[in-house]
Amino acid sequence: MELNIGEPALIKNNFGDYHEYPINGRDSVGAIECMRRFSHFNDFHKCLVERFPGLYIPPIPPKATDKKGMATIEERRYFLDLFLKECCSLPYLVSGVEFQTFLRPVGNVEPALAKLVRERPTVILIKYRATLRIPEVSLTCLMCVRTMMTDSARLSATNAQSS
Repeated sequence: MELNIGEPALIKNNFGDYHEYPINGRDSVGAIECMRRFSHFNDFHKCLVERFPGLYIPPIPPKATDKKGMATIEERRYFLDLFLKECCSLPYLVSGVEFQTFLRPVGNVEPALAKLVRERPTVILIKYRATLRIPEVSLTCLMCVRTMMTDSARLSATNAQSS
C-alpha cells in the first residue's frame, strides 16, 4: 500500500473555513482518492489507539492554535503524510477494517469510524495472533513452566536450609 497527501485545499463555508487534505494512493483493492479534514485524521488516530491497545500507533501532529497560517498548514500536511506512510508500514494497521473505513467509508467518515464495534479482548487477541504471528502457548506448556519454577524454588529453599 502506498499513500500520499497532496496540497491542502481551503474550503470556504458559512460556519468557518477549513482545509481538506487530498489522499492519493493505491492498495490491493485499487486506487484511493479521498479528501480528509484534520478532524478526520484525529478521529482515525483515536480509533486506532482504542482498537489496537498496546501496539504502536504513529503520532499525528497536535491541534494548532494558529490554524490558518501557511507554515502551520504545510507542517501539518507533512506530518499527516508521515503518519499515513508509517501506518502503511505496519501490517496490523493496513490489514484492519479501520484503515479501509478511513479511506473508503460508506457515507461520512466520522460516523463510519464511530460505528466500528468495540472488540472483545478475545477478538483482539485473535487479530494480534493473525497479524503479528504470535504463537499460541498451550495450557500444558504453561503448566510445565509453572512446575519447573516451583521445583526450582523448592530446591533453592532446601539448599539454603542445608547450608
